[in-house]
Amino acid sequence: MAIQNTIQDYAKAINSSWHKTTDSVLETARLCAEAEKKLRAEEKNKLFKGLDFNKATFSKFVKIGSQPQLQTDPVKSLLPPNYSIVYEVAKLPDADLRVAIKEGVITPKMSRGDLDAWLERRLGKIPASDSPHARIIATVEVPSDYDPKKQALLEKALDKLRLQFGFSLERPRDAEEMAFNRMAARVDDHIRKEARRFIHTLKASRVQAAGKTSAAERKNLWPFTDDELAIAVDATWDQVKAALELVGNADEFERLRDEALRLCGVPEERVSDHPIIDHDEAMAEIRAAMHEARRTHANGQRVTTH
Repeated sequence: MAIQNTIQDYAKAINSSWHKTTDSVLETARLCAEAEKKLRAEEKNKLFKGLDFNKATFSKFVKIGSQPQLQTDPVKSLLPPNYSIVYEVAKLPDADLRVAIKEGVITPKMSRGDLDAWLERRLGKIPASDSPHARIIATVEVPSDYDPKKQALLEKALDKLRLQFGFSLERPRDAEEMAFNRMAARVDDHIRKEARRFIHTLKASRVQAAGKTSAAERKNLWPFTDDELAIAVDATWDQVKAALELVGNADEFERLRDEALRLCGVPEERVSDHPIIDHDEAMAEIRAAMHEARRTHANGQRVTTH
């Protein structure tokens, strides 16, 4: 692709390629890295307004695009069509990347969990109680009524530090955390499943409404391939939104997101005002709703006991 000379050109080129295939992810990353290098700060702010994703996602693409080894054929063919996972791969040092490829960790079907588990083994992290050479240098304690939103952010920060510095991070395996993980997975699975159902129904309604038509006419009615609209079992919110946007129904994602959050007990006032816009914030809201439900249940039990 020719060098982009204007902000509009960058926005158009980036938006047209970022969500389709691994090649598209890498091309988008290349363009974002190029824009990051060539545009001034005020120009980049204008660019952000024209993109289909936010500034944080742009930064991830820049990181991917700044790693030329990911663009080489031996590596490129192994990467999954998921920019979030490719971003995690992009953060690996060259030596770790080579070992991960050799050990079969980097594959088109890899998940974030696969990479995290491999990194734990790679860094040799084991519980302190099992190692005579391990020592505890800090303990994290929070109040019993600690804000669940802050807890979610704290745990995310600890995971980043764990990977960066190679220490063991032990969390209590309690029923509440397991319930949260199930609920979080339920939200994501509901959105993916219902988005697939919506697209399938939309396709059927358009073709059926036209009656008997030729193959060429049906192609005009539905000019999308199955690959373009595929929503994987581990698809991110951005990928689901991209598929819905492609068929002209980007707003449908908000309905599916709100529907999933209601199923998980997020208060109606939070859902109906549409303040929850990204995945991390949604997970924090789910944790808060579960915390509130647990507290209400505990208060009820105290009342009936007395």
